[in-house]
Amino acid sequence: MIISLWIYIALVIVAGAMAAYMVIDRDNRVYANIVAGLVAAIIFLYVASISVSGTVGTYDVVVNSTTDTGAGYIYTYTTVWEPFTNATLLWIFALCGVLTGGYAVILVAEALIERKIQLDVEP
Repeated sequence: MIISLWIYIALVIVAGAMAAYMVIDRDNRVYANIVAGLVAAIIFLYVASISVSGTVGTYDVVVNSTTDTGAGYIYTYTTVWEPFTNATLLWIFALCGVLTGGYAVILVAEALIERKIQLDVEP
């Protein structure tokens, strides 16, 4: 699947906002912060994988030809796919994905421990 550079940037912004929400909202009783963290980790890892695959890029006009037919001109434009690949972004987003996923797992463990403590205290 080929995506544009703007969609790539939007995915990074959404994943960053979800990761920030996960860190900021630690006292959420419906555990939306954990879900947001896990989704952010998946998006970060997806963005990391497409950073080097060549599926992100832009279409650029490379040939602009004009043909005189006698009755008028015919303009022809040819586009080429210019892939965007960057191995540095692969490592940055993979690290963000692993850290976000790890922190979400820690939050899950914390929630389970809190639940066990509450169950042990109640008669």
